[in-house]
Amino acid sequence: MYAPRDFNSDDGFLKALQEKSEARPELKELDKQIEEKIKSVLTSDKLLSSANNKPELQESLIKAAEKITNEIRKSSFITVDARSFTGSDDDLYEFQASAFSSLNDLTDEIYFQINKLVKPYEYGHTWVIKDKATDAIIKNARMITGTKPGIPLPDGRALWEVGIKPGMTFEVVRPK
Repeated sequence: MYAPRDFNSDDGFLKALQEKSEARPELKELDKQIEEKIKSVLTSDKLLSSANNKPELQESLIKAAEKITNEIRKSSFITVDARSFTGSDDDLYEFQASAFSSLNDLTDEIYFQINKLVKPYEYGHTWVIKDKATDAIIKNARMITGTKPGIPLPDGRALWEVGIKPGMTFEVVRPK
């Protein structure tokens, strides 16, 4: 939470948020790092050479690496698919759910991924996230209170309070 006097302008506030986002590059790369580490251990030369001439064992190790990675994703990560919104195949994000203390933190992170297409403080007006399994839109404080876009309105509810749990997949869409 920030008091209005903490920043001289909205631009100052946005710059501080951008710096916060840029200070967490490890968040964006964590999923890839986990997958690479698991694969490197289970497909290491030493382990695969001990399975020499046993292709079924080598294949089992590779499948085990994939299964472990998927189980970690289900138990710790949420997926946010912004590809259809942005038109870029690169905009599929895996975020560690525990990295976000609130819905506001998550929507800020997504905003910084798509900020070339939307303006600040427009969640609920020009973009939202919906649960891919149920099509349920995640409503923030702005949507609930009917606050106009462009005005800061933090939503400090925990992810679980708004129905977001690890293993879920969301899509960034334009509201109907």
